[in-house]
Amino acid sequence: YTLNNSEPRASGGAPAGTAYSVPVTITQNTRVKARAWDGSSFTRAPDTWPWSPISEAMFVVDPAPLAITEIMYHPRPPSSIGEVVYSASDFEFIEIQNTSASSCLLVGVQLLNGVEFDLTDSASASLGTGEYGVLVRNPDAFKVRYPDWASLNILGTYTGRLNDSGEQVKLGYDVAGMSALASFDYEDDWYPCTDGEGFSLVLND
Repeated sequence: YTLNNSEPRASGGAPAGTAYSVPVTITQNTRVKARAWDGSSFTRAPDTWPWSPISEAMFVVDPAPLAITEIMYHPRPPSSIGEVVYSASDFEFIEIQNTSASSCLLVGVQLLNGVEFDLTDSASASLGTGEYGVLVRNPDAFKVRYPDWASLNILGTYTGRLNDSGEQVKLGYDVAGMSALASFDYEDDWYPCTDGEGFSLVLND
């Protein structure tokens, strides 16, 4: 098994994790991945060992205190030479913030609705106190339109696109019985200037 989101079987077929022998204590948000193998096969070459399919589970000890603070759901169309190779939706982004007085781990946190991204795979494993992070649809387009992108914390690239007419964006854990960390609904023409005119929706409180 592994506790760092890595594969417990090496590419050649040998074990790459820790052999289970005693109960494992989980002290922080952790994704556990495990495989079983036939120990009697150790007399054969590693790539012939019969492994089970991978099994994984997310254990949430301390839910991350996150808020969705800004959404660019309907960007203005391309308006410069550098932008014309992209479509308007390529300039979408979602900003999140750690609202607590301490750093928080992002392992297991996901965008669950409308667009999808697992922050376990983000460029940063955590957000510091009050720190912001940005999830983008197309990083190349984002860098063209926002030249100060290097000073921003780009966490990763989500899949899908935000609906220009409105939908629900949800941030949370894909764990049974857990409510979302943040859930946000927006509607078409709610604030007209955010509907294709180049302005984003920003959290007021």
